[in-house]
Amino acid sequence: MPNKHNGDRVLHVKSLRLFASQYGVDRVADNAARDKVVALADAVLAVTTITTEDAQAVQLAKEGYDGTWTVPDSDPAAHTEKLPTKEKVVEWYFSAVQCTYNGSEGEWLSKDPPVLEGLWRRFVAFVQALGRTLKAIGISATMEQSLDTDTHVHFHSYMHFSQPFHRKGTEALQPFAFEGTCPHVKPNKASGKDFAGAIRNGHWYVVAPKIGSLKQWSNFEPWKAYAVEGWWLDNMLKAGKLTRDTYLELAAKVNIGFQKRLMDVRASERYEKELAVHAAIAAEEAKLQAQLLPMNDFAEVDLSVSYFDGEARFRRPLRPVEILLRPC
Repeated sequence: MPNKHNGDRVLHVKSLRLFASQYGVDRVADNAARDKVVALADAVLAVTTITTEDAQAVQLAKEGYDGTWTVPDSDPAAHTEKLPTKEKVVEWYFSAVQCTYNGSEGEWLSKDPPVLEGLWRRFVAFVQALGRTLKAIGISATMEQSLDTDTHVHFHSYMHFSQPFHRKGTEALQPFAFEGTCPHVKPNKASGKDFAGAIRNGHWYVVAPKIGSLKQWSNFEPWKAYAVEGWWLDNMLKAGKLTRDTYLELAAKVNIGFQKRLMDVRASERYEKELAVHAAIAAEEAKLQAQLLPMNDFAEVDLSVSYFDGEARFRRPLRPVEILLRPC
């Protein structure tokens, strides 16, 4: 609780200050925190040369001072002066950024192609105007169906600038808001020689023909403004962003490493077909289990099978060869 300057409290502090001055104890200000005033009174009482009358007066002043506080003594932290907390100012500084826009009402929920086309055109016009304002070198944008819920569309944009974007405060990202929808902002944090590659990868992620992509636009096009790396495709396939057909089509365009990627995809397809066949057989066998009759054992069958174990049975022994060759 803050130290309030009520009249009684100040009078008690002044009284304690007088005794402190009289007995050579360092004084405190009239509006000092409670723990400091109490420490002052204790220091005066600890002086060995203090008279009995003065000690009683100091004790009364101390008790009177304590009585002006409504907070119990058991909570000394509440008596100390609390400084106002300084609000942290958010600062944004980046030269390239990806923004993701998710709307949850109105046209964002529509399945009507003309409605989505109108929304898309407005978004492209918005990012183009924003790019001119922020001196963007390259801009890419896409509209995608949200596959997790299939209830709405969302947008991605990627920009890199000739001059860094540097603003502070809660309203710093207000220029990126599209028709009241504030984006999730992901700055490019790469540096040095990795920065240019991260920019190209960022643009590619936006305009790549991913599963669920509906529209794409860019003034920084792949295979024209930059080369597409094969490992970008590998990562997107592993993340489930590309179909295998799209992956192979793009890999063929990349050219380098296409044969290996083609063999990997075909091997995966063969293996999945084998698994599907085994699963189908197991399902049919499960259906037949209820129709199978129990097996019966017959001694005659076992005896017949035993004749084929490789041992000679019930045969006459062969006569010695020399007897057969002896002349008559």
